[in-house]
Parts: sequence; C-alpha cells; structure tokens
Amino acid sequence: MTEEQKESLDRWRSDFAEKSAERKKKQKAEDDKELEAFAGTEMPDVECGMQRYWKQELRCRADCGVEKGKFNCSRCKRTRYCSVECQKEDWKVGPPFPPDLTKKTADHLTQYHKTYCGTEEPVPKQYRQP
Repeated sequence: MTEEQKESLDRWRSDFAEKSAERKKKQKAEDDKELEAFAGTEMPDVECGMQRYWKQELRCRADCGVEKGKFNCSRCKRTRYCSVECQKEDWKVGPPFPPDLTKKTADHLTQYHKTYCGTEEPVPKQYRQP
C-alpha cells in the first residue's frame, strides 16, 4: 500500500469514526426516549431491547445513516445494505466494530465473517416464522 493510499484510508477512517460518534450520540437520545415509551409495559427493558435489535438489523451495515437497507448480502442473506456502493465500502474495511475492541479481535471477526458468510444458517430454524 502506498503512502498516499494509507493517508486516504486514514482520512476515511477518521471521517467514519466522527460520523459514527455523532450517530451514537443521536441514537443514545433516541434510545432513552424509546425506553420511556415502554415504561408502562410489563418488561420495558426486554420489549424496548427487542425493538432496538430489529431496528438495528434493518439498518444499512455500512453505517451510512439509512434506516432500512433494501438489499441483503448476496452470500449470508442477512446483512443489509442500501446500495451496492455501500456493500463495497463495507467490505473494504470489514464490518464496523465498537472502538473498544482490540484490532486483533476486530480482524478475527472480520475474517470469520468473510470465511463463513453464507455457510451457516443466518437465523436458527427454531426462531424462523413458519
């Protein structure tokens, strides 16, 4: 990799980190508001958590801000993207990881996804709707 390419990648990673931090801050405020909406239910944490999980599953994995990705990964059929461009961008660096993960762990998870994507059932049979 040339120095120019390294600098370009560093700039891209820096921009990506800034955008991710902004989205996380916004998401935290939205999450707190959502939790309040479930305050009168029997298990507010669980119900709100399930809603958040599925909302996250529908988002474009490339972290571009699109809430409902239109396309599934052609291999695993689970990961969602809003466009081919976002999928290509995502695969350049692998899946986005929280900043507290070590690089070794992130590399391991990226390699796992690239190796096994499409070879395992994305959703276990007992959890699929008939």
